[in-house]
Amino acid sequence: IIELMVVVGIIIILTTLALVSYRAGQQQLLLQRAAHKLAQDLRRAQEMAMSAKDFEGTPSNGGYGIYFNKNEPNHYFLFADCNENRDYDASGIAGSCVEAIGVNTYPEEFETIEIEKGVKISSFSPISPSDDLTITFTPPNPDIFFNPPNAASSTITLTTDGKTKSIIINKAGLIEIE
Repeated sequence: IIELMVVVGIIIILTTLALVSYRAGQQQLLLQRAAHKLAQDLRRAQEMAMSAKDFEGTPSNGGYGIYFNKNEPNHYFLFADCNENRDYDASGIAGSCVEAIGVNTYPEEFETIEIEKGVKISSFSPISPSDDLTITFTPPNPDIFFNPPNAASSTITLTTDGKTKSIIINKAGLIEIE
């Protein structure tokens, strides 16, 4: 009976260790998947700008971009820059994207992208006074603009359960995951 209890005890200990490792691996995989999705969405915005993809039936001359708001860490927005101000406009008075010129803005949201459940945007740089970051790709090259301006690169950090992954994009358009 003692030998049986020792064997059962060893099996319980090994099972517990395996489950703990599985949970940690699952969280790491979740974070990796969210980081790769964000990098893929940045590349998609870049490709949409290069191909002059239509937004509501007309080309977006200002290009496409991704908008992050620090106060909304569970999602980000893919947008078409209708008024060529290299920034995301959530609302506006213009009747269409074509009519959005200068201060006449138009709702530019193309898609809201939810981040994996349990993962959130913990920080990004450069940080603006309004707690947001906009990365805009303009056709035809595409040129890359960060808002706040004058940054050589931008870093977006995702976290889950104390683990972090950073996505870095530079002015040349290189997107990497660390």
